[in-house]
Amino acid sequence: GTDASACSRAERPFLLAGGISAENRAQYGTLAAHPLFMGIDVDTNARGADGKVDAASVEAITRAWRVPEQTEGR
Repeated sequence: GTDASACSRAERPFLLAGGISAENRAQYGTLAAHPLFMGIDVDTNARGADGKVDAASVEAITRAWRVPEQTEGR
């Protein structure tokens, strides 16, 4: 799992970055629930084998990380 102890001392809004994917969303539950959590920064896991941004990968990451109230009515 991901160590959320540093998050407990957060005084400023923050983003998560580094290896973020749709598959590892559950590892970041505590961090993502923090009131100062602002979102994620992805690059590598949003790209296909050719190095270009892949729409399916972006959609999977978006779906996995979307805040529940943002999915209502969709």
